[in-house]
Amino acid sequence: MGLLRNNERKQENQPQQYQQRQDMMQYASSSTPPGFNKNKRDQCRFLLGLVCVLLFTGHHFAAAITSAAAFVRVKEGTIESTKNLKWLALSGMSFCASLTTTILIQGYDVVDEDKSYSLKICLWLGAHWIQTGWSSVLAFFLYSAWSTKG
Repeated sequence: MGLLRNNERKQENQPQQYQQRQDMMQYASSSTPPGFNKNKRDQCRFLLGLVCVLLFTGHHFAAAITSAAAFVRVKEGTIESTKNLKWLALSGMSFCASLTTTILIQGYDVVDEDKSYSLKICLWLGAHWIQTGWSSVLAFFLYSAWSTKG
């Protein structure tokens, strides 16, 4: 008898819990206007395209600032969106690559060529390898996003 009453209580509570979940989901989805995340992603894509150009042309510090702006721009969107997470990760990796390249170039400028020529060459090669490699990967991602956009 007691088991039957517990089952009846559970069944009575389920519609209320279901309605509460539906209300929460409706509130969560209506908190951002339609197209909000897409606009954030488009702005991030534009900024990452600028990062790609800046890295190819050797403006490392400007690329770091621009990739940080792209990171902040896409972070303003909904974090739970997997599309936003992809662009957030690309922005973060672009920031790290740009900052690393900037630091390596600064180290290259500081090292004395007469005392440590091999270190100077390693710093220069590392900076340019990261710069060229990451801007190529980023260009591939951006081309893929723009070509499938339709």
